[in-house]
Amino acid sequence: ISTAAASARAGQLLPCGVADPGGRTGFVANSHGGIDAVDLATGELLWNVDGAKRPALADDDRLFAWAPVKGKGLRVLAFKRTDGGRRLLESDPVIFPDWVRVEEGPGHSFKTSWRLEKGRLILDWEARAWYSGAHAASHPDAEARRFAEGQARIDVETGKTDTAPAEQRISTVRLPKELEKSVFRWQGPVGAAHAALVLDESDGRQRLSLWSWDGEKTQTPKELFTGKRLRTLPTLDDRFLCLREAAPSPDHEPGLEESKQYGWSIFTVDGGDRVAWIPYEAGTEGIAVVGPRAYCIVAGAFNGPLDKPFVRPRSLKAFDLKTGKPLWEHSVEGKFCLPPAP
Repeated sequence: ISTAAASARAGQLLPCGVADPGGRTGFVANSHGGIDAVDLATGELLWNVDGAKRPALADDDRLFAWAPVKGKGLRVLAFKRTDGGRRLLESDPVIFPDWVRVEEGPGHSFKTSWRLEKGRLILDWEARAWYSGAHAASHPDAEARRFAEGQARIDVETGKTDTAPAEQRISTVRLPKELEKSVFRWQGPVGAAHAALVLDESDGRQRLSLWSWDGEKTQTPKELFTGKRLRTLPTLDDRFLCLREAAPSPDHEPGLEESKQYGWSIFTVDGGDRVAWIPYEAGTEGIAVVGPRAYCIVAGAFNGPLDKPFVRPRSLKAFDLKTGKPLWEHSVEGKFCLPPAP
């Protein structure tokens, strides 16, 4: 495993949560509306708390999390990590436009990015809304879309909050001429440079290659994966690309000899090195690499009626990067789903 794969960073994302700076403890939204602290090596539950629903960021001794405030926005809470999750702080509410919905659901999205800076917890947020329902294409509100973004700052000692406009983001990325008509499966910054995963197809075969460039200088592309039905899933922090060959049909159950063919091969974005392989789990929605393990959030089967809104159960599964061996599984917050359109 490369150094990049073996290191964990402060505030690193997990599916449905965050990891601590050392990559030893994970904090995830649980299936009961609270937060679980989990040993990332063993899956053991260390403690849990109510009152907050979404982990935001963990430092050496505190967990910062947030909870929706009905009709207002969200409120930040801080917990003592080494004292069984004892509550340290509850902030004033952070207020958003009244159309913004911070809870997951159809027809809207709410993205957050958190960091600690000089005694303040900084929240950069982005919200979108659109019409989502049966016959959406013909609905008069189908084209009505809303967008807003901003920043909130929470004092971690007093809980006082203030807001500001979103910081300006200036994009200076210019595509090399060779890629102007290419099909991208992923692209993003890599240090001061930029990279893209490019899909080529010919004679019934697909090829995924990693391109990188810095200004006018383009590096020789590196072929990562070939096959007939290629799938791509970047890790939550965009440091790794998970690639695999899809089965011929959704109903196909690969045998032991085929398991590696349909599993995830994990490559670094910086350099395109293959660092690991883990098995594919049907229903995988997101992957993170933290230290020597990969963590996948996997949606399970729902057995209730599908003619009304329902919550699909999900679990967090850990895999060893050296061997691909499954290590443990932990139930997390389910996903709200609408019934299929008639």
